[in-house]
Amino acid sequence: MPVTHINCHKFSPELRSHLLLKKSTSNTMHNQLIQSKLKSLTARQRLHLLEKDVFRKRPVLKHIYNDYGTMSLLEFTKLQLDLPSNNYLPQERKAEAIKAISETAGKLLGDTKQKSVAEQLVETYAVITSDHHGPITDPGFFNSNLLFNYASQATHKQENIIILSCANISFDNDSFPRGHLFHSQNGGETITNQLVFFPRKVRPMPVFGHVAYTEEQVLNARKRIEDLYATGVIKESQKESLLQVIKNIYADRNVLAQTTFSEQVTLTNYALWKTLFQNDSKAPNLIYLEQESLVNKLITTYHLKKNTLIKRILLDETYHKLIIKHFDTLPGGFSTEQKTGTFLFWAVPNNQKYRVQLWKQGNELVSTDGAYHLPLTADAIAQALENKELIPSTLLSFIILSFYYGLTLFGGGGQTTYLTRMKKAYKKFLKELDLSDEDTRLSDHVSTIQQCIPYPSLAFFTSENKQAIPATPLDMILSGMPESLKTIQEMAQTITVKQAFARAFPQMLHETESLQAADIDVITGFDTQSKTCGTLSL
Repeated sequence: MPVTHINCHKFSPELRSHLLLKKSTSNTMHNQLIQSKLKSLTARQRLHLLEKDVFRKRPVLKHIYNDYGTMSLLEFTKLQLDLPSNNYLPQERKAEAIKAISETAGKLLGDTKQKSVAEQLVETYAVITSDHHGPITDPGFFNSNLLFNYASQATHKQENIIILSCANISFDNDSFPRGHLFHSQNGGETITNQLVFFPRKVRPMPVFGHVAYTEEQVLNARKRIEDLYATGVIKESQKESLLQVIKNIYADRNVLAQTTFSEQVTLTNYALWKTLFQNDSKAPNLIYLEQESLVNKLITTYHLKKNTLIKRILLDETYHKLIIKHFDTLPGGFSTEQKTGTFLFWAVPNNQKYRVQLWKQGNELVSTDGAYHLPLTADAIAQALENKELIPSTLLSFIILSFYYGLTLFGGGGQTTYLTRMKKAYKKFLKELDLSDEDTRLSDHVSTIQQCIPYPSLAFFTSENKQAIPATPLDMILSGMPESLKTIQEMAQTITVKQAFARAFPQMLHETESLQAADIDVITGFDTQSKTCGTLSL
């Protein structure tokens, strides 16, 4: 029989293309052959295949990995904060973006924080866009926040870690926006516990625009903590620590007075970060702002009533044709043929659990089932934005934030590649429109390769069977933080960029059968260099 590739969805294309197994009609035999071939490779060879697959999909990450791989995570993050000025950014645009961001922060956190955010953005015109909007609980986003915390202190560049986090996710996202996660031990088994503010029925719904949790849901969280104690999952001191967090942060009167969950997230993440660093007066503030609402605010305030480039992108038929020409099939964009992504906006019609795709039909955006219509007029878009019916797509958000307003966006391993591709397409788009040199020069000098490290590489606890468990903020609070934070700061100065990204390769590819992080840690030396914050125990 001829040699061919094996079409098994469990394995990445690069692995399949290198395994070159014989064709068989049995899927079970396919899998067995792949497993057999994988076992014949050394762990280092399997890591090499994973590297090739990751870099094929994320070429900008390859550049970062190769050029900065030996640098410590702290030194690398400090370097990222050393941003060149974009001398082609119109000051009027910069002022608009700073005003919108700082006012959004000030509305929730007060005048002092509004002024602090505005002053920081004047000097360091950059924000983080890697995180999802929800409680800080994902170990990867926590890792990135910790690095920016220590890098900001070392460089004295930031009083605030400003994050325009993505709320265009559903509540069943892996980052667990429904609440918090923390770990415990039970007879040698590590248990991931959920402390939620919303029931399972919200999981299909987007975080964007969701109503605030209520006092009743806070009482349910308290009951959950009591139940965990009663069943022996946590000890009394841990129960008291968790109840204190609920009382001081999530049951705060001001938090419960908010109308949306996104507003509550801004307030509670700010307060939780203060709790984590209560003994560190130099720690910057953590300011989570919902990205999509901010983009909608910019559209409404500065574009729908003026003849700007953004207004023409939203309303002009000529521009729409060129958007389809240059951005169709682009990662992070949309595909008219495959019906992936959406055109300009997602819609959240009243009484629907799911966001719906919109596609251009004539002078309207229409949902796939034809039930929702949005006339492409300034008044109709303004009304839909006011009703919170529209979520800007990732493409539209980044065109506005990065290419029009010139903000530097710190992203994860995927963003640095797809934002770079968007920029290339955007420049072709502008060239074909024959627009002024102002927009071309601005987009030419926008950085698209500023990199976060949103993968667990600093904060870990050891389980009873010696496994390294990525830590969540609640894990830190339950462990006693001062010594744990000291360990994390030491790790930031010793763990390298290459070690951090290598252990995340299986996660990036959703490929855990060929190699796992623990195997990679042995190859890179991460296992002997890393220190844990303590041992999980009852």
